[in-house]
Amino acid sequence: MSAVDLLITGSTGLVFTCDNSIDPYFTNCGTALQDNGKFLITFFGLDATHLGIPFATLVRCADGTERLEDEGSTSCTAVPALSDFGFTVGVQDMVAGQNFSVAGTLVAPEPSSLALVLAGGLLFLLYRRTGFAL
Repeated sequence: MSAVDLLITGSTGLVFTCDNSIDPYFTNCGTALQDNGKFLITFFGLDATHLGIPFATLVRCADGTERLEDEGSTSCTAVPALSDFGFTVGVQDMVAGQNFSVAGTLVAPEPSSLALVLAGGLLFLLYRRTGFAL
């Protein structure tokens, strides 16, 4: 994935910032207060050492088994390891009663799906062109 957007709804007075100084995925992050009062935190930017979020090819579990899905197990890890990602939230400045919720969006489609859609579209166009030639 080439970017992640987090839309955050929080208690009045909460301010959200991002620090991606140890982020292995993206070079930048930014925050913005939306018109609806929600904060948008965006992680973006790729380079030679920040390649985005890779796709898991399989799941390796503590018992040594490998499978395509983790089926909700907490003893399994995605391969490659960086595809098993998460966000850490510091809440030291929150007071009792404050809360927030987060909805995340992966911005770019996986490359294999994009290639499949493009190939399908090309085949459709070729089919339509030959249909008009008859």
